Amino acid sequence: MPKETPGRVRRLRAAMAREGFDAIVAFKPQNSFYMSGFNPIIYSHPVVAILTPEGSDALLVHALRDDHAKEASFLSDIRLYGAWSTKKTMGPSWRAALKTILAERGIEKGRIGLDLDFISVARFREIEAELAGAEFADASDAIMQCRSVKDEDEIENARAAGEIADIGMDAAILALRKGCNEREISLASMAAMSHSWADRYPDKEVADFGNLEHGIQNGMFAWVLSGDRMFLNCDNPTTKTPQKGETVIRRGIRTPLEG
Repeated sequence: MPKETPGRVRRLRAAMAREGFDAIVAFKPQNSFYMSGFNPIIYSHPVVAILTPEGSDALLVHALRDDHAKEASFLSDIRLYGAWSTKKTMGPSWRAALKTILAERGIEKGRIGLDLDFISVARFREIEAELAGAEFADASDAIMQCRSVKDEDEIENARAAGEIADIGMDAAILALRKGCNEREISLASMAAMSHSWADRYPDKEVADFGNLEHGIQNGMFAWVLSGDRMFLNCDNPTTKTPQKGETVIRRGIRTPLEG
């Protein structure tokens, strides 16, 4: 049974029409997830979400991500590149596969929106060379404007994340009162959040977005900084024990849950 297309994708289609895009091709993990519902956790190979105004969308992933993508994505057209086991792919190159997908839709020389606030100069040059004759434009603002309006499931996940974050903050305050050091406070906060997630939201994922070299399967981290260290804004907690009269900051969960 086809999966329902989220309202956010329909809003992005409307933005595409206003901007005159024949397609949006997204590489930024947060954007490809937004457009497909798929987060591989580790991005050792490009994940490419392709959105068109008329709905002939596709998700291009490395062959080793095939099973995960089919399970998680709300897009039905999952395309593969690279080599893995007995998987049938479009070839070794994601660039050639992307060109083929766009050519199937007759837009390989169209106006292509890219998340230029994320992709490197080297990757842009690769795309430009592969799609000779296409016009490229920055779709970053259009995507971000759509992301600022939340669907019901996104609001539900944000509320759950807020609830878990509150539990983590309560645990941090309790540990602070007990005279714990920064590291102990951070650990107490993360443990409380993880237990809350496991008990209250067992069917939701709390993965964050990884990069080329590592993944983040649990995004419920917290860092604690005290005294002059608070001006670092973000750093690994140390064995420093906050002293009476010092300001202590604790920050955590940055991304909503998914599920």
